[in-house]
Amino acid sequence: MTQCVPVPCFHAMHVAADAVAPTAKKLLRFQADRVIQTRENWTMESENWALQKSKMWSLPEPDRSEAIRRLYEGKSRRSVGRWLRERGHEISTPTIDRFVNDGLLALAVKKLGIDRAGKVSGEEEQEGEEPVPLREFIEKPQYLNLQGGVYPTLLDIAELCNAENTREAYLSMGKGSGKSTLAGILMARWVYELLCEPNPQSKFGLLPDSRLVILNLSTSKEQAKQVVFANFMARIRNSPWFTGEFDEYTTRCVFGKNIHVICGHSGSRSFIGYDTFRAVMDESSWMVDTKQHSVAEDIYDVLIGSLKTRYPQHYKLVAVSSPRTTEDWLTKEVEEVEKTGEPIELRAGAHTRIETEQREGSPGATEIHEQSGVGILSLPAVQKLLRGEEDVLEAYKGPGGTVAVRASTWMVNTGARRADYIRNFARTPRKALRDFACKPTAVEEPWLRDPSVLDRAVNEQRVSPLGDDGRLSEDFQPDEDVGYFVHIDLAARRDAAGLAMGHWCEKKHKCIVDLAMCFEAHETENLDFRKIRAVVYELVARGFNIEECTLDKHNSVDTIREFGERGVSAREITDADQVKAYDGLLELLIFDMLDLYPQERLLKELRELQWMRGDRLDHPGSGSKDIADSVAVVAAQAREQGSNLVAFAFSSGPVTREDAWTRPSTEFNELLKQPSRDWS
Repeated sequence: MTQCVPVPCFHAMHVAADAVAPTAKKLLRFQADRVIQTRENWTMESENWALQKSKMWSLPEPDRSEAIRRLYEGKSRRSVGRWLRERGHEISTPTIDRFVNDGLLALAVKKLGIDRAGKVSGEEEQEGEEPVPLREFIEKPQYLNLQGGVYPTLLDIAELCNAENTREAYLSMGKGSGKSTLAGILMARWVYELLCEPNPQSKFGLLPDSRLVILNLSTSKEQAKQVVFANFMARIRNSPWFTGEFDEYTTRCVFGKNIHVICGHSGSRSFIGYDTFRAVMDESSWMVDTKQHSVAEDIYDVLIGSLKTRYPQHYKLVAVSSPRTTEDWLTKEVEEVEKTGEPIELRAGAHTRIETEQREGSPGATEIHEQSGVGILSLPAVQKLLRGEEDVLEAYKGPGGTVAVRASTWMVNTGARRADYIRNFARTPRKALRDFACKPTAVEEPWLRDPSVLDRAVNEQRVSPLGDDGRLSEDFQPDEDVGYFVHIDLAARRDAAGLAMGHWCEKKHKCIVDLAMCFEAHETENLDFRKIRAVVYELVARGFNIEECTLDKHNSVDTIREFGERGVSAREITDADQVKAYDGLLELLIFDMLDLYPQERLLKELRELQWMRGDRLDHPGSGSKDIADSVAVVAAQAREQGSNLVAFAFSSGPVTREDAWTRPSTEFNELLKQPSRDWS
């Protein structure tokens, strides 16, 4: 209970408040406000000071007295606000809320000498209304007034998200499909439904005047304010129904009945303390930290615990984003609903529109190839997409009130066609597949843009040199007069390592990867480097002529010294050497000069490799590249041994990395006839 203070002490608080710094002054006045609310008798000075703070008291007579009388008799705050606005006063419902909740109404009644009549204060007339259907709310002039401005499929998705039994919605949609508009509409609808309730706090079993929060989170502070929150504010500012119902601040909007819409970002944890009623996670696929860890998953865990605890039958969480990779948080959530749920149809007209577009002569894959002048036909996914075979518009309803949607840009945006994105597919086919076709690749910026060249390098006739027990099989023996190269990737952490061995085969004009294996530590132990060294010693004992063994710079000093003592030539390589090695591996793959045996972990690592900040290769957060690093270095070493043959292949000048990946292999002969260009 707040302790009441004598009037002299109360007066001293205000004197002090005028003489101190603004922060302290604000604190003292807050304390004074609490005193005003709990005292039964005030001095004339304190009454004047408290009332003068309120816009309500600054109203001209007789409107001021009439508004106060109506509130005192129990009229609803919204109805009093509308009455004042009709008389030309700019008074919002939240302003009236503060006037009543801060105890200023009682002060005003006493000061004006209004007699107690009718209902007593605290028995406010409960005003509510029946919410109109969602489409009417979106389209009618008195509400959002967006008739004809929202794509039909987007309306279907909005209805799916706002259905009574929907608790969690996961929406993976292409850029330009209206994701921000959808989120802004949903947030406006949720506020509208709460304001239509006579007493939302009572409905949800909350204490009177408890704060109800609708939260919008995005990848950054600016993204949060300028995208979804800005869209939401644009909707309600232009709505007659919301006029006078809110006070707008930088990162929040406050409505009557203590309803708050707040925008935040994934790097902030201030939202944890909010009494969140409903939430939108915008661009959730892109909520990652510097280590590519999914921040979205952490945010979801925090939000869902609060939502389910406080509003188990009424909460809604909508996660919407364009995809980033096949492994991002939202994409995996969508896939989970697809696996456990049932497909539902959103709108058959979208498919009809695509079919009509094709009949009307929109360019197909071959025509687009000719127009663009680049070989995007080398990517099968692009071929199918541009023929209209794999347009994405899928919706699923899963258990526990979950729904999921995957939709390409042109399957939602009625003004877009596949042909509009020719340049995007020509310039960066995989990025275009991700951003517009909603078909992400395994990584954000993949090192391997055309997986078919890796499939071509796998020799299905070869078998693994490792037995079922993980040891070298007895029939794994060396070829005579062949020099072998070994690389060991020890890594910074002592939890995993990779080892590869290879050589150059002049007869096949290829680099042969003879061995690729991984060493992993037990859960409670670090990796034992002695086991890795033992493999090298076993290879030497079997007669493999190891010309050189290289190691990365992590934890390699002892191993290099021991190898030297036992007659194995060993040296350390740098990170820059490893990046160059991957460039060499890329050349070998493109020109079909690499021979691999089926090694699933190696193939997975190579497919998932991604460029980080353009100059560093890394794996997804849950992946690895221990074996891939080793194979890349071995391939580079073997390539140097067969450098004359490789140089002959490039005798007319190297091609750029970009050209190599955007043209099919049948075009390389023509490319090599062009003027020499640096490999970049």
